[in-house]
Amino acid sequence: MILFLVSVFLDQNYAPVPVKFFVGNPFHFSLSLIIIVSIFVGVLLTALSILSFNIVRDKLLKRKLSLKKH
Repeated sequence: MILFLVSVFLDQNYAPVPVKFFVGNPFHFSLSLIIIVSIFVGVLLTALSILSFNIVRDKLLKRKLSLKKH
């Protein structure tokens, strides 16, 4: 069911959208592709943020525990 809804959503958003990178002529990408790339970038940034937060938290906890032992 979810796959059906996603396919209908992406099919309805197939309109070509001009995207310009700094200089030159604009490239035409489908709106579906832009939506998928945006979702992927958001997921990637969220995962990296959580990973970096956990790394920093673990380092601080290890430092705090090592100070208590001495």
